[in-house]
Amino acid sequence: MVTKNKVIEDIYKNFPENKYLLSGKRLYASEASVSEVKFYYKKIWKEVLEKKENIHGSDLSFLTPEALAYYLPSFMIYCIIAPSEADNLLDDLLSLLLNLCNNLEIYVWKEKRRQLFLNFLSKEQKDTIELYIAYMFQEYPEDFLFLLQLRSKK
Repeated sequence: MVTKNKVIEDIYKNFPENKYLLSGKRLYASEASVSEVKFYYKKIWKEVLEKKENIHGSDLSFLTPEALAYYLPSFMIYCIIAPSEADNLLDDLLSLLLNLCNNLEIYVWKEKRRQLFLNFLSKEQKDTIELYIAYMFQEYPEDFLFLLQLRSKK
């Protein structure tokens, strides 16, 4: 059985808070999404987590793959500690991590984006993501069933 504390401990251990990682880099995926990601500017992922009420599931689409990889720990921890508050984020994050989508065109776009984002992660970070997914499946199987049903309609 995977515990909440074990997953959170792994996240903190395997995701550094290097505030210079994104220094001078673009955080937004397109010009249209600049205002959507303003909240993230000059914040390390732990600071984002402290103001979790500003995190939204749609942010996953607006951040660049590199920024998404950097802020991923705040998204995962938020979904673990406040799943009812993070409801849309929880579904969107699982959908991104597992690429569950019933529209072929969107599936292809999401898979390219997912692969780009995964390129920014170490093996240890990918292992932590697997642990996170196992924990979420254990705790919220209904979310997985819903997402898997979407996938099967593809």
